[in-house]
Amino acid sequence: LPPCIVVAVLNTNRTRDLTPTCSAARRDGAVRPGDKPEGGGAGQFCRFLTEELRPAVEQNLPVNGQHLLAGHSYAGLFTLHVLLNYPGAFDTYIAIDPSLWWDKGYFQKQVERQVDKVDFSGKQLYVAFATQPRPGRKLIHFPLTDDFIGSAVPRMEKRHLRVVSKKFPEETHGTVALPGFYDGLKTLFFRSAVGISLPNKPL
Repeated sequence: LPPCIVVAVLNTNRTRDLTPTCSAARRDGAVRPGDKPEGGGAGQFCRFLTEELRPAVEQNLPVNGQHLLAGHSYAGLFTLHVLLNYPGAFDTYIAIDPSLWWDKGYFQKQVERQVDKVDFSGKQLYVAFATQPRPGRKLIHFPLTDDFIGSAVPRMEKRHLRVVSKKFPEETHGTVALPGFYDGLKTLFFRSAVGISLPNKPL
C-alpha cells in the first residue's frame, strides 16, 4: 500500500449527516405512529468534507489531488450517495454494507432515475455486503442488496464506473466492516499494480 493520509471524521449525529433524505421509515420499511422523520443532511456533509475539511488538510499536509471516500453502514450509504450525486468529489469509493433500506430503498430508486445521466469515467467503486441475517430483525435490506448488484451495478458500469462487488456470507452487518475495508484496499491496490491508476493519498 503506497503512503497515504487517512482523515477519519468523528460524527456527532450519523442519521443527520449521512442519510440522503428525511425519513421515518424503519429497517423493515414500516412507519409506525409516533415515528418522527430524521436525516437528510448528506449533501451538506459532503459540502463540509470537500469545501472545508479538504482545504484544511491540503494546507497542512502533502497531498497529490487524489481522494478516496470510504464508509460502513450509514456511511456506506453516504458514500454511494456522493458517488451518484457528486461523482467528481472523489476518485475512489469504498462502501461496506451500505444501509440500502433507508427511506424504503430510496437510493435504489434514485439510481434508476439518475444513473443514465451520470458519467463515472475514471471513478472506481468497491462495495461489499454482509449476508448473514441478524436474529430478530425483519429487514428489506437483503432483497435491495440483490437488486443493487443485479441492476444498479450493471447500469453504473455502462456509465464507465469500474465496480467490484462482493458478498461476505459469514459476516453480519456488525462484523463486516474490518474484512470489507481490508479486502477493498487489497482488491483496488492489487488492480492498481496491474495497470489501473488509483489514488495513493486518500482523503
